[in-house]
Amino acid sequence: MIVTTNPRTAEVSCDRCGATLQLAGADRETIWARARALGWEAERLRELWWHRCPACAGRFVEGPATL
Repeated sequence: MIVTTNPRTAEVSCDRCGATLQLAGADRETIWARARALGWEAERLRELWWHRCPACAGRFVEGPATL
């Protein structure tokens, strides 16, 4: 998951499909709490954390999606 923040918005992205969630005026903790409430998941595999949007949650495939 990539989390970007600035004074106006915060954004997270799914490591599987690239879907994003934006929240105005949020910081890292606030945006992740909102993402979890909406069904986003996080899972640690080896040394890395993988984050998935609600559409990808529960269907883990290691690494980003490839077409």
